[in-house]
Amino acid sequence: MSGSSLCVLCGRSFVYDSKDLGFFPFCSARCKGVDLANWVTEEYRFPGSPAPYVAAGNSPAQNLRPLPEDAEGPEEFEPEDEGS
Repeated sequence: MSGSSLCVLCGRSFVYDSKDLGFFPFCSARCKGVDLANWVTEEYRFPGSPAPYVAAGNSPAQNLRPLPEDAEGPEEFEPEDEGS
């Protein structure tokens, strides 16, 4: 079954096949790529307060220390015998 829709990026009308949605809800690979680039470059943003800025050299990850060698790590997974 096919249908028609408007591209969510450029507004162009296009026809799609419900068995092969392809680039839906976009009309082309170009519009799909432009939309992805807008997310990656933060052109699109969710409303709300901006995240707090972490100054270079003041990352919480810098405060992490390796575990001592004798520290116990996560338990290893041992599968049960299916024949039991």
